[in-house]
Amino acid sequence: MNNKGNMRLTLIAAGVMSAGALTACFNDESAKVVRPVEDSLFVVRLVDEKRQPISGTIQIEDQDGGPNDAARFSSVNDDVSKVSYTAGANGIVFLDLVSSSDLIKNDPLDVVFVGSASGYIASSKLGSYTASGQYAETIILTSKTAAATTPTAYKSVVGNATVSGGIATNDTDLVLTTDKRAAGAGQAAVKGTAKVRIPAGTQMSLADGTAPAPGPITLETVYFDNDTDPAVTPADGALALFPGGLTGMQVSGQNPGSMASAGFAAIELRDSAGKLITKFNGQKVEVEMVIPDGTPYPSGSTVGQDVDSNSVVSAGDTVPVWSYDEIKGRWTAQLDAQGAQQIATVQTRTVGGQPELFVTFTSDHLSYFNLDFYFNTCASGADGTVSVVDKNGVPNNRTLNLYLKLAVGSGGWANDSASVTSSFDVYNLPSFAVSVGAVDPANPGVGVATFTPSGGAASAAATSGALAGYAAAGTCNLIGGVVKLNVENGGTVAPVPVNLEIKTRAACANIAGQYEAVAASGAISSGSNFTSFSTSASGSYTASIFAAPTYTITVAGNGSEATAGPNKGNTFTNPLVLTLGTKTCATGGTGGTGGTGGSGGTL
Repeated sequence: MNNKGNMRLTLIAAGVMSAGALTACFNDESAKVVRPVEDSLFVVRLVDEKRQPISGTIQIEDQDGGPNDAARFSSVNDDVSKVSYTAGANGIVFLDLVSSSDLIKNDPLDVVFVGSASGYIASSKLGSYTASGQYAETIILTSKTAAATTPTAYKSVVGNATVSGGIATNDTDLVLTTDKRAAGAGQAAVKGTAKVRIPAGTQMSLADGTAPAPGPITLETVYFDNDTDPAVTPADGALALFPGGLTGMQVSGQNPGSMASAGFAAIELRDSAGKLITKFNGQKVEVEMVIPDGTPYPSGSTVGQDVDSNSVVSAGDTVPVWSYDEIKGRWTAQLDAQGAQQIATVQTRTVGGQPELFVTFTSDHLSYFNLDFYFNTCASGADGTVSVVDKNGVPNNRTLNLYLKLAVGSGGWANDSASVTSSFDVYNLPSFAVSVGAVDPANPGVGVATFTPSGGAASAAATSGALAGYAAAGTCNLIGGVVKLNVENGGTVAPVPVNLEIKTRAACANIAGQYEAVAASGAISSGSNFTSFSTSASGSYTASIFAAPTYTITVAGNGSEATAGPNKGNTFTNPLVLTLGTKTCATGGTGGTGGTGGSGGTL
């Protein structure tokens, strides 16, 4: 079992993106009717804010510098170029490249996977590929009516659009303000708000510049709290829901960097046909966002200013405004009429006898809007490994979730972490201090005792809400560092690797009761962990998984899909046999993998 959970630092206050704590292998067999020249697999899934799969649509768009790359994709079950795919109940689509596509090493891919589903705010994931491989991508969609344990707030209002001469305008002002929410039993606090106003007579258009359908128009807003409350657990933190992550931003004259958020909101306007209205001419859309009291203003931000240098957002401070382009898959500076980034000045007012901080800005489009402090990434751009040991310095044998947070103030935890044991990898590090913490789902007492950077002194841990402890770490010094836990290695909770043999087959249409092996593409999901694999021409693949967690195995090939689970790793019977449709089999033999399936049954 490979016990290294690959982790990508993709958002700060600080999120961790898992590339999979599950092992996977690559082979050159295929389930496709016509084998592409390029032998790669792309498994893309849609999940909600609780990391549960949802059905919806995954559309592929060309990223800047990647003309016509989207048209190079097809389903693993055919060789037809398409840019839109439907994800079923398991939320997964299996893709490879059409047979006419160039090799990725000769013509890299730069695309954006855009996910959408009824009742959810659309989001996307940037995909840049320079080599053949097996890739697993997850797009997180936030429900417009998320559970109260998620620190988000939703509000909608309906107006009317009139179309005349190909120009659409709204008849009256469209105004809404999301609500605050106090913390309570099973309920996360939402301490900020978002207010949106579209003035009457504003000219509106769809993304392609055409007029929306006349009739009712619906304005919807989801406000995401920035998790300043340490009682908000990582699993429910809104910061993990940032679309696209918060790396890869660039400010004129500066290197690409990362961000720390003071709050963000998603704003959508749809016409009577359900199409998104995204562009506005003439009058601007007005947006106001309330910043929760105590929001940290981290030192080292290169855009914006902590005027009083008190390390928390205060009246008079300035905060940069950013917007997210779902099609380009990037956060970009929100520009004013002169083409300069809007830097909002924090204002104050009294509401209910209490001071309230807020900023205002305008926009000629609707999107995700984000109040964010910008930091350059570490100069070296180094990626590398961090070790995890128990209190005695022995390599850790527990299954943990690791989290990072801002070292300033009460921070903001985010949850998109890998399950790790004795080490984890980090990528694209931002150049400011964070803290690292740990959670053992099987033992709430487990936490971080110290963090020791390579060649440096240990930082002692402190308590943080529901987490047992965290230790400060400068992210540029994470590489080669050591996270020491506050407990000895566990006996009963140690992860146990299990080898699971997965077999894929098709029923023989011409021979009753017989089956024949088929190659297939597959995915294994367990919580936020997600990995891809392929079975060989003999329809076989062996996965190394942990015994305790619950897994779902999905395969696609021979024009069909099949799923087993969810089941715990040690309850899948070896081999797990999944049946993918029918085929005409060769006569004169039994035709390969017959028999019963695993605990999930013969699928």
